[in-house]
Amino acid sequence: MGGKIYNTKRTNTKEYLDISLDAKGKVSQFKNEVSIPDSFKNKISWGDVDCLTTLPLIDKEDILRVFNIPNENFSQNSNVYSILYRDFQVDIIHVPEEDFESSFEYYRGGDTGNLIGRLFHNIGLKFGHRGLLCPVKLSQEESLGEIVVSKNIRETLEFIVLDYEQWRCGFEDEPEMWEWISKSPYFNKSFYQLENLNHQNRKRNVVRPGYRRFLEWTNSREFDNNYIPSLNKTEHIWRAALHFGFDWINQAKPLIDEYRRDKEIRGIFNGSEVSKITSLTGAELGAILKSYKESLGDWKSFFYSRTKEEMIEHFKNWYDRHQI
Repeated sequence: MGGKIYNTKRTNTKEYLDISLDAKGKVSQFKNEVSIPDSFKNKISWGDVDCLTTLPLIDKEDILRVFNIPNENFSQNSNVYSILYRDFQVDIIHVPEEDFESSFEYYRGGDTGNLIGRLFHNIGLKFGHRGLLCPVKLSQEESLGEIVVSKNIRETLEFIVLDYEQWRCGFEDEPEMWEWISKSPYFNKSFYQLENLNHQNRKRNVVRPGYRRFLEWTNSREFDNNYIPSLNKTEHIWRAALHFGFDWINQAKPLIDEYRRDKEIRGIFNGSEVSKITSLTGAELGAILKSYKESLGDWKSFFYSRTKEEMIEHFKNWYDRHQI
């Protein structure tokens, strides 16, 4: 999960299980929710341990103390702590409590969640550690946010016609999981080709050995089900509304309302107005705008409750005090 941070060797199942239980016990001292997502039953070598826990972040000094490791054996990338413990990498992944169960399901079985996510992407939905989401967009380039469709893994897999019972029981190895994925009527091997991914996903997946093995497997086979995505994904959103029982129109409304308010604010207080006052442009203009908004805390609420004249006057006073 945290990527390969430390140059360590892979270990066998016996040692992996010993380190996993050891790490889980130590993290459990700080959190009620701690779990280690399972992998394939026949897996014989391991590169790291993923230890899932809930936010807020455990204090770094507590991690160093409990695991009895020096500072150089600790690395942080956002909500993921990667530590070198017993000559092995342990990734401690912090997630919101409401996402704990859906994160566990998503991280099971190596690249499984990632491969499932490609199926949903091509019908206009998003599967990830928060569960199944519905992106709210004005266009391909302009996203307003996401709404939660479901955190129920059974309903989620049934929606794309994948066998939940096999998922629940787990997979013996990667090829068994690949066969399972490919049986969905929404499968098309072209979805996974690196040239068909955006830059972010291509950069992430090209370095994942499991993903590359899956590509080799699909490229050596022909499949009867080669789903062709529709340009209009609305039909799948309506189908999801019926399947999961969620009211996507009303759930999307707050995102749309916020967009309208933001657009109104940008129309009366924006870079152009600030540039007239400060004569700044480019990066300097962006920096002063950022600094001003940060000084307000909840700047949107501040702007919503004031007229254009009041906003301009407040900014002038602030700028006079903060000029360098």
